[in-house]
Amino acid sequence: MSAPPLIVGAGPVGLAAALLLARRNIKSRIIDSAPEPATTSRAVGVNPRTLDILEPSGVTARILDEALPMSGLVINQQGRRLGEVKIDTQAIGGRFPMVILPQARTEALLRERLAEEGVEVERGLKLTGLRQDADGVTAEVEDGSGASQSITAPILLGADGAHSVVRHQLGVDFPGSAFPEEWELLDVELEGPPYGKGWADFGPDGPLVALPFSGGRWRLLGFGPPLLDRLPAGWSAGEVLWRSSFKVS
Repeated sequence: MSAPPLIVGAGPVGLAAALLLARRNIKSRIIDSAPEPATTSRAVGVNPRTLDILEPSGVTARILDEALPMSGLVINQQGRRLGEVKIDTQAIGGRFPMVILPQARTEALLRERLAEEGVEVERGLKLTGLRQDADGVTAEVEDGSGASQSITAPILLGADGAHSVVRHQLGVDFPGSAFPEEWELLDVELEGPPYGKGWADFGPDGPLVALPFSGGRWRLLGFGPPLLDRLPAGWSAGEVLWRSSFKVS
């Protein structure tokens, strides 16, 4: 039997690729440098086309059981409501809505379904090098103890994110530049916003966007003054569950 395909990275892309291959009776190896699955929300949107692609695997039904559909986005300017953008993908022929689900849960549902196909993520394995020839790819990986091993595969899929080791090993450039603004991300318990709809305000100090999760939790994002200092009248914040920041490249 030939060696299985190797997938580097067990985020949504790598997990979905492994699942789609498994459903075609192609068992892959999937490795990830992190010793444990991530538990933070990170990305929160699952778009309708993704749900289309995942539906035959059974993952879409599981996502819809937990996710919150987004029915619209309320647009404001300096506290004055301008209108609402309705999000109705089914009106234009889509079968599924745009939904909000923390990435940690999306990944957990993909891993669960992948395990049912007999494929488990091999964790704590960091890609350190690769070489390719006419027969396939040889990947050099290192575990948490520093021990190294070689993995041969007919094909390697790099799904290891924006700072991809696979991309660097291949010498593939990532041209472009980052905008100077640093965006703040907060997952926070909020009372007051219109549940089931996103909310955005655009002012001279920068945007403030709020997206609902289930359970009364919200994702706040924006740049400028601290986000919690700019909440509209009538909104109150509870516990901050997670925070991060990023720049748009």
